[in-house]
Amino acid sequence: MKVVVIGASGQLGSDLCRVLPDVKVIPLTHADVEITDMDSVKAAFTRHRPDMVINTALGAG
Repeated sequence: MKVVVIGASGQLGSDLCRVLPDVKVIPLTHADVEITDMDSVKAAFTRHRPDMVINTALGAG
């Protein structure tokens, strides 16, 4: 199983990346995906094709 963790450089995201068992974790930071930009999100999902997404990032606003 491939799991994308958005917000991987934050406290919760980095903790999750360390403790998720038996999965391939793909850590994404703000440099990798802008969650307030749908094109950026679609591109990240197309590139990585995750089975699951965990979003720990906060959007602007």
